Amino acid sequence: MSDALAGFAQGFASTFVPTYQARLAADEKEKTDKIRLGASAWLKKEEAYNAAKASDQALMDQAQALADSESLIPNDAVVDVFNMLKSGRTVKMIVDDVRSAGSSFEKIPEPDPSLINQTDTILTEKKEEPAVIPIKKPEPDPNNPFTKYSSQIQEMVGQSESPDYFDQVLSGYNPEKKVSKYKFIPGVTKTDVKSLEQMLVANITSSETYKTATPEEQQDYS
Repeated sequence: MSDALAGFAQGFASTFVPTYQARLAADEKEKTDKIRLGASAWLKKEEAYNAAKASDQALMDQAQALADSESLIPNDAVVDVFNMLKSGRTVKMIVDDVRSAGSSFEKIPEPDPSLINQTDTILTEKKEEPAVIPIKKPEPDPNNPFTKYSSQIQEMVGQSESPDYFDQVLSGYNPEKKVSKYKFIPGVTKTDVKSLEQMLVANITSSETYKTATPEEQQDYS
């Protein structure tokens, strides 16, 4: 190798190698940062996932306690009470509703299996294959750490052996809908019942005679 060529090679190496090594180090740092960012994001999602799950379990425990303590609530209506609590009803509201005169739990009839089979048959016979419309999948977000480093993030948060749980947390808490067995019929509360005196006053004040009377004459009705 000539001195000129050797000098060029040495100069190129002295410039290229440090630059290349710096780029590799920067790429490695970026990878590590994204994995750490993804792990942090997953742990926050897990915290929210567990909180939502615990909240549902607390409501289910309350529902079970109510069904056990209130004789007017059927023993198998735990899910119904849970759905009431889930909709925003408080324990006191539910107890007041259940104890009001005339309230009841009406069993929702289960669908006839033969009718379901008939319906399925009819739908199958009339079913037409829809036109297949190709759907373009969105491109993966390169800035999303889970796009490229999912397995590394999974390992960092200690979920290498639980891929299903890892994905569930990423998707968010989404429990299966609990179907009620009963239809609750509200009763009549004290505020719903008008006294005889209230009904009499209402009839008098709404009459044409009372409306056309003078203030002095209306006093006679009091």
